[in-house]
Amino acid sequence: MGAMQYDVYHDESKEGGYWHGILMVPQERRGDLLAGLAAIRKSTGYAEPLMLKGLDRRKSDRFQCVRASIQFGVVTLIQSLKGYDDEHIRIGSPKYVPGEGLKTEYVEPVRVTNAIRARFILFRERDDHHLMDPHKQFMDYGAKVETTFRMGFKGGLHFLFDDEDPALITSLHFDGYEHHSGRHVDGRRIIGRLCGLREYCSFVENLQIDDRSSDHRIDKAQLHDDCQLLQLTDLLVGSFRTVLGTSHNEVQREVALPVQRLVERWNQGQARMRNSRWHQGFCISECHLEGENWIFTPISSTESSGQQALF
Repeated sequence: MGAMQYDVYHDESKEGGYWHGILMVPQERRGDLLAGLAAIRKSTGYAEPLMLKGLDRRKSDRFQCVRASIQFGVVTLIQSLKGYDDEHIRIGSPKYVPGEGLKTEYVEPVRVTNAIRARFILFRERDDHHLMDPHKQFMDYGAKVETTFRMGFKGGLHFLFDDEDPALITSLHFDGYEHHSGRHVDGRRIIGRLCGLREYCSFVENLQIDDRSSDHRIDKAQLHDDCQLLQLTDLLVGSFRTVLGTSHNEVQREVALPVQRLVERWNQGQARMRNSRWHQGFCISECHLEGENWIFTPISSTESSGQQALF
């Protein structure tokens, strides 16, 4: 069986630790994922960049677009429909009906009939890299991020794939090199030092790394499609952080509900996850330094579940 080819998208959240969000999009179903995101934008009439940050009003096109995009993002992580015919993404909007007043009218911009089988890795460095080379003798900020990205990515690849379901990575996309000490991402630190990778995980020889902006409105941004996938990654990592860490308001908690249900499934443990449609669709873990040793654990709010860590 040939390895499925994946484009990989990374974004972060920096509240209550450093959260890496890594979305893996299978090239075979990339078009379906992008078509779903485009249909949601068209249905809601929202064309601006999507992000969870600053979302605080329900009655807006942005709210409807963000909520539907997160719902769709969670559906794309399903690995098998397991007897379900399809999955629907519905958007409600108020409509005045004479004699009846305001009613909610629903449209259905996206219907998923075949599993898209994207994957998502959530990996938090608990202390936001503050304990890594605290005197800045050997590493700049970007190097710290690249190091923990590599750790989380490797663990996630090992957890989500196996000999019967291998992965070939064809590109890496990061949201703006300005986040990395103002320099471009160092592929040598990420891939060149990725030792001990199992045989079912590999990279193409001339791996493309793009770290331009995800803002599709500007000239120096990544390609439009890549911007949309980076923005989806931003929504997912922000939603996981909202559920597992810091929540700013009730509106953000509301749009993050589909991710909360994923976390609840994860908390049930691997025996239950094996029977889930999301089995091997996502994983959650964190790390922190104790002295000179890295400690890998489930994220603190999941510790009571008995859920295994990635490492």
